[in-house]
Amino acid sequence: MRWREAHSLFQKFGEITVEYQKRIQVDSLIVADSALYTESNIKLMSSLKWLTRVPLTIKSAKNLVISLVESEFVKSEKVGYSYAEKKITYGDIEQRWLIVQSQDRKKSDLKKLSKRIEALAMIMGLCLLVYTLAQREIRAALKSLNYTVKNQLGKAINNPTMRWIFQCFQSVHLVTFQQKTDFYNLTSEMKYILLFLPEACRNYYRYIS
Repeated sequence: MRWREAHSLFQKFGEITVEYQKRIQVDSLIVADSALYTESNIKLMSSLKWLTRVPLTIKSAKNLVISLVESEFVKSEKVGYSYAEKKITYGDIEQRWLIVQSQDRKKSDLKKLSKRIEALAMIMGLCLLVYTLAQREIRAALKSLNYTVKNQLGKAINNPTMRWIFQCFQSVHLVTFQQKTDFYNLTSEMKYILLFLPEACRNYYRYIS
């Protein structure tokens, strides 16, 4: 089913629910998934009893979940669960929202977060290592050959930072036009800097000394 068709169907859920309730004429509770929860459907069902999950795509729901603190949760009779109850007005209809928290899910989320932080720390460490080695290499090359490069102020130096070297190449663009690929804005000064970088860097820019 295409998204537009699905979206159109979701919008009709409220109409279908109201019509169904009229036909059976029984004081019942309508239970449905989050597709039912739209502003237009809620207004249509203002006189009915219904239960559904509020999708976190709704900004107020997402903000509520983020802003809740642990002290607002009450322990449930079901072991491992707690909940918080809030009165919310959405679609001009006052509702009772129940936020359920699972301790097992919370522990699982914290474990995943911890692994992500460890992975990011490892990546940052590797990046810093590459940065330090590259900076050391270009400085050593400049000093051994008694050459210099210009810094941000145009002053000749033999100890540039890799941050500055990276910035020097920010304006370079790889362009493909009429089946021909070439680098643009690769200036003579950049080609000069490439002389002091590893061969792999020069090969990347197709500039061999």
